[in-house]
Amino acid sequence: MRKLAARRSLVTVAVGVTLLGSSIPIVASSAASAASVTQITVWGSGGDQTAEINGIQYAVNEFNHLYKGKYHANLTFVPNITTVQETANAAAEATVMEGDGPTLSYLAYSGKIAPVANYVAASSVKAQSKYILGQDTYRGHLYAMATINGTLTIYGNKKLLNEAGITSCANGPTTATCYPASWSKAWTSAQFGQVLKTLAVNPTIAKLDSGAVWGANIAYGGEYEAYGFLPVLNSAGSTVVSNNSANVLKTPAVYRALSSFASWMPLNDQNAGSATTGGDGGAFAAGNEPLLWGGHWQLPSFNAGAVTNNGADKGNVVGIPLPNFGYGAKDGAGSNVWEIGANASTPQKQAAGAFLNIVSSPSFQVLYTYGNGQTSKGVALYGDGAIPADPAAVALDPTVKPGGVLYNAAQAEVNACPAGKILTTCFAVPRPVTPAYPGIDQAISTMFSSLFSQGAQGPVSSSTVQSLVATAVDSINSYYQQFNNFK
Repeated sequence: MRKLAARRSLVTVAVGVTLLGSSIPIVASSAASAASVTQITVWGSGGDQTAEINGIQYAVNEFNHLYKGKYHANLTFVPNITTVQETANAAAEATVMEGDGPTLSYLAYSGKIAPVANYVAASSVKAQSKYILGQDTYRGHLYAMATINGTLTIYGNKKLLNEAGITSCANGPTTATCYPASWSKAWTSAQFGQVLKTLAVNPTIAKLDSGAVWGANIAYGGEYEAYGFLPVLNSAGSTVVSNNSANVLKTPAVYRALSSFASWMPLNDQNAGSATTGGDGGAFAAGNEPLLWGGHWQLPSFNAGAVTNNGADKGNVVGIPLPNFGYGAKDGAGSNVWEIGANASTPQKQAAGAFLNIVSSPSFQVLYTYGNGQTSKGVALYGDGAIPADPAAVALDPTVKPGGVLYNAAQAEVNACPAGKILTTCFAVPRPVTPAYPGIDQAISTMFSSLFSQGAQGPVSSSTVQSLVATAVDSINSYYQQFNNFK
């Protein structure tokens, strides 16, 4: 997923980290002098975390170290990289680009990125999660390799939940007085609504944040409103599009799910995810809210923040599956990918393939997602909290092992739904794999933004919910028609 908080400046950390058999410091890359060296350009987004930026810088330096005298990469971090990719001429784009998974189909359709299978190792491709490969495949061709897999979770402040009498359900039945231990036992939407009411009437909790008892990070805006809340629609049993149409969203189950979500807005922290809180969850990060509907990338700040007593009590943050809106609880899936520019020469594509082998390797995924054990003052130097894109790397990540905060999130990714299908027996749903995703993103984000703002003011009528859905459907269908169904 595109990170949407304000971009931080690159902070250089001089520390050696072993990867692929070598150790080098993180420093700015320099141009190679030999004329025979194949030069490539690398665009990184870096998300909103210094850890991610440093991790990408490390990968580029590792590449330049391993292929010195043959290949050399020159790195640039590009703000709003997805927008740049979608709007720039193919000839102006980089040899290697970090992109957002669901926009890949549009870039491939537009001729801006090249298939990668001829340039990356077959073993690297085989190691990627099956649904990551599905996300990155367009019309039978693989167009990217991934380092991470994005995920969502409900973060819980265990002390505040216990204060309200809400404890772990463990292996027992799920009720509104305990938090569930697995996706198959997730809270129903009715139970989640009752949980919020219970928290709101607790006198200790009610005074902490002016009545808000949960956050949904709605202040992120942008693509987060599609990424973060498509699981609501999916959990109601609906894909977003089918046969080049969004009419599948016009169902009573979707209307009920959106009405439930809107009813929770008066108790929601409207500032969570805003630039003024650093995108870190605001009052939840400060230890003043019991629940936060958020993303993997927030966990590192929680592990070092006030909610864990500045890192002294990491066990206070628990990961809880998203609610079940009737068709099984659902999570998001898919995340940032690495692509090869269509206008690169053959030698440059070969060099780019070598770079993609590095960033998709289990050792780099481990480094990038939780820091590979390299820490400073107890905090991982890298580690963006994501789930690795390779199951072999998942097995090495302590944040997703049993008892880890993101264990449930990782289990959802292991049991992901097939692209384009919603089943009661699967939990993570990739965003729509279609060149229409930019239009889908805009329409769905606008729908949820309107739902949030109206819900915060009071009850939202069924007719209003249906009108918001109809507007989104019309917008998506018009986008398909504008591009002649991407034939």
